Amino acid sequence: MTPAPENHPRQHISRLRLNITGAVQGLGFRPFVFRLAEELHLAGWVRNTPAGVEIEIEGHPKQLSAFRTRLETDAPPLARLFTIEPCTLPPAGYAEFNIQESGAHSAAVPVILPELATCDQCVADIFNPDNRRYYYPFTNCTHCGPRYTIIEDLPYDRERTAMRIFSMCSTCREEYGNPADCRFHAQPNACPDCGPSLLLYDATGTLLRKGRKPGDIKAMLNRAVDTLRSGGIVSILGLGGVQLLTDAANEEAVRRLRSRKARDAKPFALMVPSVETARTLARISPDEERILRSPSAPIVLLTRRASAPIAPSVAACSPSLGIMLPHTPLHHLLLKKYGAPLVCTSGNLSGAPLCHTPEDALRSLRRIADLHLLHDRPILRPVDDSVVRVFRGREIVVRRARGYAPLPVGPSQGPDTLALGGELKNTLCWRAHGLAVLSQHLGDLETEASTSTFRREIDNLGRLLHAGYGRLIVDSHPDYAASRYGRYLALKKGLTVISVQHHVAHVMACIEENHTPRPALGTAWDGTGYGTDGTIWGGEFFDIGETDCRRIAHLRLYPLPGGDAAAREPARCALSLLHSLSAEACPTLRKTVNRELAATVRDAVRSMMDKCFNSPLTSSMGRLFDAVSCYLGFHGPNLCEGHAAMQLETLARRYHETEQNKPSPLSWEIREENGCLVCDWEPVLRLLDSELKRGASAEELAWRFHDGLAELIVRIARSCRRTHIAVGGGCFLNTLLLDLLCDRTEQAGLTFDYPQRVPAHDGGLAYGQLAAAGLTLTTV
Repeated sequence: MTPAPENHPRQHISRLRLNITGAVQGLGFRPFVFRLAEELHLAGWVRNTPAGVEIEIEGHPKQLSAFRTRLETDAPPLARLFTIEPCTLPPAGYAEFNIQESGAHSAAVPVILPELATCDQCVADIFNPDNRRYYYPFTNCTHCGPRYTIIEDLPYDRERTAMRIFSMCSTCREEYGNPADCRFHAQPNACPDCGPSLLLYDATGTLLRKGRKPGDIKAMLNRAVDTLRSGGIVSILGLGGVQLLTDAANEEAVRRLRSRKARDAKPFALMVPSVETARTLARISPDEERILRSPSAPIVLLTRRASAPIAPSVAACSPSLGIMLPHTPLHHLLLKKYGAPLVCTSGNLSGAPLCHTPEDALRSLRRIADLHLLHDRPILRPVDDSVVRVFRGREIVVRRARGYAPLPVGPSQGPDTLALGGELKNTLCWRAHGLAVLSQHLGDLETEASTSTFRREIDNLGRLLHAGYGRLIVDSHPDYAASRYGRYLALKKGLTVISVQHHVAHVMACIEENHTPRPALGTAWDGTGYGTDGTIWGGEFFDIGETDCRRIAHLRLYPLPGGDAAAREPARCALSLLHSLSAEACPTLRKTVNRELAATVRDAVRSMMDKCFNSPLTSSMGRLFDAVSCYLGFHGPNLCEGHAAMQLETLARRYHETEQNKPSPLSWEIREENGCLVCDWEPVLRLLDSELKRGASAEELAWRFHDGLAELIVRIARSCRRTHIAVGGGCFLNTLLLDLLCDRTEQAGLTFDYPQRVPAHDGGLAYGQLAAAGLTLTTV
């Protein structure tokens, strides 16, 4: 330890113990503490604990005060300090400051850092021929690399990670022990002499090459680039699992990938070599560029350029392009060599879990990929790529996974509890010692394989958090796989199981995240969800109090002929709404539906509704979007989730951005029925019909429909005398709707909160379930 500039008498020496919880492991926090203590001439030690970090620090009180302040002001950029609990102790006579081995388990909840994209220094190292990590695809330091996907247990030390099978060479060990080195205590530290190897397999699963040296890596990358340039498909094992790559400009290759993966028209994401390349494909704001370059390195949804040189089948259904930058050394090396955008999508068959081991990739993807670029660094849990978008300068998380999970989403008061989410876009949420920890995106629980992954992640996350649970929370739908498993676990362990209505959970996720003052108006709009009255909900308004929740309004009910078939065919929804009206009503809309559905199909659908056969009643806003999109020109089935709604938003946004003098919205009728407000869409349809007959454009009417929805929410808020509004459900991924709501609520003097860190759709249900568990739902 460097001598202090002043020789303080012994009686002026103090000692502090600081217990810190937060995101402080795996990002250079202990080295930062070490260097800060040295700079301030303080003695003592720092060590990891399962809850975070523990520090004992000794020196002059003035220096200790500066240390305490700078812990927060100068901490590494990615560090998140939740609590700092100080304790004053008698001096111990420490002679120096050092980093100790990790401490024993504590009762506080640990915070696990997510994966971090390769930092600039490590990128420079892999492209520097004079650096010993030149072309090494597993280069990392304390500021980047794998975290959550390699951790077996906490505290975060190498022997508790998947990297324990690789013994550091003497040079790596010297770096690891040098406080001045960027790899000081970097647990995944490795090099071409001691670390993981790259593996190249052909389509049959035959190993073609294995290696760690620059010559081996270059040869394997050259083979992968040749395959991609010839229109082939390459699987690559990244930080959290396998990705499938193909040339984004090659229409035949993209179609082949869709066919082999059994993927519908859902947009593919793109990986590009640089932000400069991304600018040739999409418009990028400073905020969007910041997120693209961030350590989380998510897929960012950007407004595409009409001239973007990519194959039509990449994202035919969407006005946006999902773009990400390379986030591992392997991606950097490959994209630098390829030099053009690549389709980069999850390595799985549609509906199956993400592949995350070489064995799984070779078995499950053998009929998809022409070449496999894998490695032997174990991935202990699959983590897909995150998806975000920017709205009014704020980041909105659409899919929360790599780079975000499993960081806590906020405090959560109450007993330790596990919430199991829903059937689609499933996530888990664990309340442990006052924090809500939301898992990575686990996908749709529609197959046995995906449900098995869901069950494993319950055990994995619980073990890492050192967390138990005294009760379980499930969606009120009796047939969801997550709900069935929750009831099974509760019965097996003798625990309490709580059912939370789907749409209440949507609203409460937003309220909890934003700390929305209550009472508040909660609006939940989505496709469909299980209602408590035997109908299918999806267009709901709730009055949310501190302990109770009352359903105060909903959309007028209409039949959903064929159930899931109606979600695939917007024309069915359009016909259903008209079927509820008089035969003479809306002749222009009827002509549109007649063009979309053959007479035999129309007759069959009408017969189903007349006989109430497989035609449940619904208040779904999502299906209303589908119907209006059909009326305004959308043809054919939904080729992917939200297809018709996205086209409607695109029409409306075009008008929003070009027309200055906007007409009045398509207004709804609100009436009371049996103590509940019913929002009647019939006047909207009649006005649509008359305006189309008048010659109004589809763009204008799409915009007026959106503005009418924003107006509707404000009207309901005024009717129930609520000044705070919170929203949830998949319909609120529509940023034009959010934009109009922001404007209308501001004009009305209301406050408006929307989901940001927690997905608005079913990916946020588990978090909302925790918040809603104590509410009493009242319906009329």
